[in-house]
Amino acid sequence: MNKPVITVTNLTKRYKNAALPAVDNISFSVGEGEFFAFLGQNGAGKTTTISILTTTLAKTSGSVNIAGYDLDRESRQVRNHILIQKGTIVFQGAPAELKKSFQSESLEDAYVGLLAEGGRQ
Repeated sequence: MNKPVITVTNLTKRYKNAALPAVDNISFSVGEGEFFAFLGQNGAGKTTTISILTTTLAKTSGSVNIAGYDLDRESRQVRNHILIQKGTIVFQGAPAELKKSFQSESLEDAYVGLLAEGGRQ
């Protein structure tokens, strides 16, 4: 695998008064240059996970690292490495390169693309 751009370890999200966690102890990593998509049934935690990765929802436990930045301690830097356009979320190392790749409508320069179908509903 190429150098990880996203590393998720034991990620869990529990909503108050919910019988089961929305995200239950998931771990994965996505390397530089890889394309990654979440597939799963309704209620599987896809949108919840994407919301955590994009810093719009707090996690209950676990660790997340995006482009070398810790989600808990460096959320501002994490947000500087994310672009959302046309239902696609791209995580990339350098913000200037990220903007350039989308201005040309090409994802070739993007490191990782994530599509969350639930996020478009």
